[in-house]
Amino acid sequence: FTPTDEFGNPIERPEEEQVNINPDAPVITTDDYVRHRLRADYTLQAGRRDTFRVGGFYTIRDYDLAEATSRGLSTSWTHSLPSTSFNARIDWRKQRPDDSTDDTTQWNLSAGASHAVTRRSDLSLRLSHLIRDSDSSLDDYTENRATLSWVTSLGQRSNAAVRYVYRNRSADNPANEYTENRITLSMGTSWW
Repeated sequence: FTPTDEFGNPIERPEEEQVNINPDAPVITTDDYVRHRLRADYTLQAGRRDTFRVGGFYTIRDYDLAEATSRGLSTSWTHSLPSTSFNARIDWRKQRPDDSTDDTTQWNLSAGASHAVTRRSDLSLRLSHLIRDSDSSLDDYTENRATLSWVTSLGQRSNAAVRYVYRNRSADNPANEYTENRITLSMGTSWW
């Protein structure tokens, strides 16, 4: 895949970083494709406080000259108390873009807690560890992330949120290695 400008000229990438495409994400392209997706989920409510979920998917993006596939499994557990909930999740995903032999496997392990501070405000913390293994070692990385969020209701259909995210990615390829601190302020509303 070589990115091009609106006139079809290749865009030079000085870092020579490979562009990876998630087959489930929208792609800006002039190519026609058909997307086939199969998804199955099962949820078990165990008593009043525990919920277990397992799910999987298989996706094919069928282009004129190529095909990209993606498949994955996930499982999660949630334990709910009157004003606090705890959860843990494990995700596995395998991707093969454009009929290549370069498979990418990704594992994501996460755990979190959420607490209703007031009737209208929630405070939550989520920790995650992601491992990405590709046939091309330049695309391998490990990422640790911590997210602290405070969300409050501003009315029946509106809310505001403050989020702090710390992300540390280590990789064999220096272009994929970084540390990030991000604070996000957001407001939202629902029309129905």
